[in-house]
Amino acid sequence: MLISRSDGEDTILLHLLDLVYGSLPSITLILIGFVVAGTIATVDTGDQLLGLITILGFLIGLARIAICLFYRRWRRSAPLIVGEWHRWEFAYMAGGWFFSACLGALAARTLVFQNHMADVLVMTLTMAYFTGIVVRVVRPRIAVAQLLLVLLPVVAMSLTLGGPSYIALAFIEILFAIGAIQLIIYNSQTMVARLQAERSLSLLARHDHLTKLPNRAYFEEKMAVAICEAGTRGEGFALILLDLDGFKPVNDTFGHIIGDQLLRASAERIRTSLPSEAFAARIGGDEFAVIMPVGMGRAEAFARGKAILAAVAQPFTLGHEDIRIGASAGLATFVSGELGAQQLYTMADQALYQAKRQGRADICVYQEGSLVAQRAA
Repeated sequence: MLISRSDGEDTILLHLLDLVYGSLPSITLILIGFVVAGTIATVDTGDQLLGLITILGFLIGLARIAICLFYRRWRRSAPLIVGEWHRWEFAYMAGGWFFSACLGALAARTLVFQNHMADVLVMTLTMAYFTGIVVRVVRPRIAVAQLLLVLLPVVAMSLTLGGPSYIALAFIEILFAIGAIQLIIYNSQTMVARLQAERSLSLLARHDHLTKLPNRAYFEEKMAVAICEAGTRGEGFALILLDLDGFKPVNDTFGHIIGDQLLRASAERIRTSLPSEAFAARIGGDEFAVIMPVGMGRAEAFARGKAILAAVAQPFTLGHEDIRIGASAGLATFVSGELGAQQLYTMADQALYQAKRQGRADICVYQEGSLVAQRAA
């Protein structure tokens, strides 16, 4: 669902996933290095198992590249959809783990033959792979597992072979892994903290500081998204504009402090009167807008609008004062792919104007070029 009250933590996770999948050039280069090193090691040793490992790693590497390309296409076609990140993370994780296992098996098997040139080539490839993991993979549970899947077979084989040089290799690999794991965790924490800070700033820029509801800029953004979703699904949605009745006299009589409290309390009643998929925003002084979920019919949207007006009409206890206000509303529905956001807003605004003209506390519906007024209660 594109329309919601908050994008939540999925937005940060999508950013992290974008960073992970941005490693396509590194994946391609390491695959080329893997095939070259595996082919040379196979030819030099004549070992068929090394050849099989090389072929298997090559096929897994091609699958990883394909997954990255599919992810890029998905992100271009649905840049605002969240909630599917876990499926793509699992795909990347599985591909990375299987390829790491192949690289670890290749390195460990090469050590068996004690061919120094092949050993140097494969160990250099392993170090390059470690570096890429540390730099690019900002999800620790993926990166650490990849690291260990390469490291453990190499360390085990080195210790099995014995000798000062192989024991030293195992020791160096372990030291490198410890430092790499610490750096992976640090990079992940730093990246998440930065993305959270950026998200907080973005929320501040797109929310009203008084009521904490989204502001007009965010509302216009969500309108565009709702129209796009409605066009794709072939369904409609409703827009409701609300204006508080009697707010100015309260503000003038009791002062701005009470007026601000009244705005906050009204915003909360509007928000709690809506389904979780709806989007409410403060678009002016005492003006609010609600985008109902795509697929919700006019009748249900109208009933929700009446519920909002009834909630706002209940007394507010602010300080030592019991204050009563009301609200008027205008409703318009998106039913045509040719209808733009501005046209829909104008239709709802005309319905709101009509509701206020005929005595307030009404919800007026813009329907096929006519205005139909309905009493809220």
